[in-house]
Amino acid sequence: MALLRVEDDQLIVPEEHGGSRGTSYHYVETDEGLAHIATMKGIISRVLGTSRGGRRKYCEYKVPLELVSGKHLFAFSFSNSGYFFVRRYVVTGSSVMDLGFELATEETTYLAKKFKVIGGEKPWMDLFTAYAPTMVEETKRIVSSHGAELSFLGHAARTEDQFKNPYLALMAAMSNPTWQGRQKSLEQYLQTAHELWSVAQTTEAIKGKTIEPSHNNKPFWWIEWASDHATAIQESPYGIFTLWYQFTLIPQITVVGLKIFGEVSRDVTLHVRPDIAVFKGKFERREQLTAFKPSALIIDAKLEIKDKDLEQLMGYNNVFSKHFKKCHFVVACLRQIPPYLNRRLDEIGWKGIEDVRPGSGGLAKFKEVIQSLIVNL
Repeated sequence: MALLRVEDDQLIVPEEHGGSRGTSYHYVETDEGLAHIATMKGIISRVLGTSRGGRRKYCEYKVPLELVSGKHLFAFSFSNSGYFFVRRYVVTGSSVMDLGFELATEETTYLAKKFKVIGGEKPWMDLFTAYAPTMVEETKRIVSSHGAELSFLGHAARTEDQFKNPYLALMAAMSNPTWQGRQKSLEQYLQTAHELWSVAQTTEAIKGKTIEPSHNNKPFWWIEWASDHATAIQESPYGIFTLWYQFTLIPQITVVGLKIFGEVSRDVTLHVRPDIAVFKGKFERREQLTAFKPSALIIDAKLEIKDKDLEQLMGYNNVFSKHFKKCHFVVACLRQIPPYLNRRLDEIGWKGIEDVRPGSGGLAKFKEVIQSLIVNL
């Protein structure tokens, strides 16, 4: 992250734009909330260069000192690995003071709600604040209720911050200076919260208790995208079950290799990784599943169902029905499902359940359906 500096009665603010990796965005306190530095009147901005086909821009803003003197400025930055961090500054006279910023505080929650809304992100902001914090807390409560804890590994480690404080995810999303970027990020963060919450609700439905994996006799959930390892092996009144978050039949490195070497077109999506898979029996690693081929319950968590999702769901049905002894398919939708899409889900072998969110009748129905399918798995 480039440092702020003062030159000739102007504050020089360098920024690197391009999503949420290796980028930085600066905001200043205004009467209307936190506003991106580029929206201030009287500044001079210029693009110093571009890369990655124009997707990354290197910008510089010159801000008259009188516009920011005594005000707090915030630098919201993402490392090249996607980790999010914040710095706070104040301009006094001709100097810039770095005040630092502690993320794990109530101030994070307060600041996350202070961004000035700039466009179409408002509905997603409201949806996120209505459900994501509750989903995170309920997930942690359910996991800890049987003596386990969440362990985020690999690329999923970035999700750990969201589960420490979901308002940190809100802040990261709102730091994007475009409403389209904010909406996309809010949707992604809410989707992740809904997926892991759905795993936790599945655990409650089968009355499961995590017994493996464990470290120093303490069980934990192995949270990792497309992991070779099971998320949790659980003991239930209905038997032993293996829960797998972001399960994939094909190792992720194989999927990438198939596209790199041209065996599969880069434009083709391989439908091999549903959000949740529950297998009857104990299976610690993927190769054990492919050898034994147990019965499976496949669950996909959606914020909403669209026509384009049917192709993906049919792909899961076709692939998993061939590889496992018996399969049931359930889609848990946070919002309502249009009646015509519910009929189409039935036609392709999926049970669609709508309004699957905290405090809703849809959640009770989801648990009821999961329990009935598990009994007959």
